[in-house]
Formats: sequence, C-alpha cells, structure tokens
Amino acid sequence: MKIKKKLKQKKDILFICINYYNEDDTQKFVYDLIKQKKSNLLHIIIVDNNGNEVSDHRLHNLSKMDSRIQVFNPVDNLGYFGGAAWALKKYLFQSNIPEWIIISNTDISFENTDFILNLLAMYPKEIEAIIAPSIISAKSGMDQNPYMTKRPNKIRMLFRKFIFMYRYTSFIYTYLYTTKLKILSKIERKNSKATSKRIYAPHGSFIIFNKMYFESGGSLNYEPFLFGEEVFIAETARSLGLHVKYEPLLSVLHQEHATTGKKNIMIRYQREASSYCADTFFFSK
Repeated sequence: MKIKKKLKQKKDILFICINYYNEDDTQKFVYDLIKQKKSNLLHIIIVDNNGNEVSDHRLHNLSKMDSRIQVFNPVDNLGYFGGAAWALKKYLFQSNIPEWIIISNTDISFENTDFILNLLAMYPKEIEAIIAPSIISAKSGMDQNPYMTKRPNKIRMLFRKFIFMYRYTSFIYTYLYTTKLKILSKIERKNSKATSKRIYAPHGSFIIFNKMYFESGGSLNYEPFLFGEEVFIAETARSLGLHVKYEPLLSVLHQEHATTGKKNIMIRYQREASSYCADTFFFSK
C-alpha cells in the first residue's frame, strides 16, 4: 500500500543488519532494500558476526556493487545489539546521525517497494522516538508486534527469571509459549484489524529508531549477549520520557530462520537476559 503524503525534506536512513552465518538471507535482504523507492536515502551496514573467520565473499561483493553498502567485521561475535551498537558507534565517527536508524535481522522481507516511502510520508513532523511496524511471522502468520502492550509487573519478570534458571523449565515454557502463539495466530487471522497505538515494547527483529531516541540519551548499549533487547529499549525510552508506537501500516515479513546457536547456549543467553532485565529495571531500587 502506498501512502500519499508530500515529502518535504530529505531524510537519510541507516539500516544496520546483523549477519551470523546466514549470508543467503543477508544478500536477499540487502537486494530488497536497494529496490525500495527512495533507496537513494539509504545507507546499509552489514555487521558480519561470524567472528574472526574469513567473511563470505558474497557480503563483500555487495559492498563493491553499491557505495551505499558497507560490511563491518568485528573480531568477535558481538551478539545482536552488541554488534549494532558497535556498528553505529563506528558509523558516527565518519558521519552525522541520520534521521532514522533501523536495526534488523536479515531474515526479513518486504511486501512491496513502498516501505521507506511510507515511513517518510507518515512521519514528516509528528515523530515518535521508536516505531514498531507490523512484523508478520512466516511460520504462524501472526503479527509479532506489539511485543508487549503494557509494562510487565515485578511478579511476571521474577517468573521469567525463575523459568530460565533451569534447563527443563526453560524447555517447557518455550514449548507452551510456542503452542500459545499458534493458537493466537488462528484467532488473530479472524480479527485482523489493527490500529496505530503507543505500546510498551517493540519486537526486536526489526526496530525503527528516530534520531530523537539517541539525541535524548538513548543507546544500544545492552549488556547481555542476546535476548531481552525489547525490554531494554522499552525501559530506556520510559526513563527518557519517550514513546514506542505500534504502526501496522508499516509491515515486514519475518521468515524466522536466522542462525543463532545451540539450544543449551540459547537457554544460557535467555537466563542471563531475564536476570539482567529483572534485576536492572524492576528490582534495582
């Protein structure tokens, strides 16, 4: 869908996407981006989180193909927000902060070529610090946003901290949560109308930041390696008096086959993130 509204000024957009042994997805994602209308306003950074291994030639071929594309190679795997924070800091050494900064997985695709055009047309003046677009799961058909509509209470955060302390409770919780999503996805398809609204937390696979977030003191400096980025962003925005807006008129498709790691390691990351978020934002006072 194309949203008709006059664009009054040039606004640059920085995409930071994180690659971890998913070069096919990354390549497709970048090709989709440069086909977008208004793609002349884009700058694309690929953070190759494969560590000190030699980067796949396909990534560097992308940067050779188009001057808007850069590949950054950290020595180690920095994680999701760790890689994004490192890339943004490196980018800002050579450039001014762009109007929009989008942090994304690479297993994301676009419904059409109007995504960037629509973003710029919808938010020429009344800017929200963080925008959570509709993120449709290719597996369930469910919109993964809003990730959290309201701020969780201390009991819920304590429960999540406890659940991920132990391997078996983690497995059971993950299974039940996945089953719940499948059931909800069937219900959601029948009641598919969604409206723009302010929410607590955006889904982490694709987050749109206005520069206001960073200029107000926000950052991507999240300590845990993986998971929990949504709560970190929500709590940072909350502490700065900023808002997250769910915007279903902006939509992407999430394939959900990005590479992460072995299950035991993922559980450890979930445990660390759950403890960090609970202790830092809900039990620190």
